[in-house]
Amino acid sequence: MNSEINITKAKKNDILQIYNLQKSQLLEYNLKINKKEVTDNGFLVYEVSIENLLKSLRCKNTFLFVAKNKEEVVGYFLAYSLKKYIKLNPSFLEEIDVDEKLLKENKVLFGKQLVSNRSFPKIGESLNKEMFKHAKSLDFSLYICEILESPIKNKRSINKHLSFNLKKIGTHKDKKDYLWGIYSKKL
Repeated sequence: MNSEINITKAKKNDILQIYNLQKSQLLEYNLKINKKEVTDNGFLVYEVSIENLLKSLRCKNTFLFVAKNKEEVVGYFLAYSLKKYIKLNPSFLEEIDVDEKLLKENKVLFGKQLVSNRSFPKIGESLNKEMFKHAKSLDFSLYICEILESPIKNKRSINKHLSFNLKKIGTHKDKKDYLWGIYSKKL
């Protein structure tokens, strides 16, 4: 199945499909359908607007890759340099419980959203490889992301990230009192 998949940098004409795929994975939407399966299937908590997805195509420190099956977007990976992410979320560093030295000594890539169409469950691996290869070419040395642990645990995402050899290095309690695990990997 993966032989049909092409991983590339996103283009303007991919944004609507990315947005629609994102919407289908949002926790709020999925809880209405099936509360029991939501933690096992994975989910997104926060939406990235079409406007911000479009901005990501022009921003030097934002990276958006897509996985396509012919012309259909079946997955995407949105990441920022940590410096860019902090500009978007100024309180982030104050809210996390992570060894600051680790963040200061590395050029850090922050993974915002890694999403795959449920019919293509292995796409995340391919997107990870492409994003990490790109990040290394730009001298990023550490990748971090956050995965919701409470009030609802995103078991699928945690398990996938652990299978990509990420390790939990801390936590983040956001303004909504959600508890996130922070995971990292040396690049």
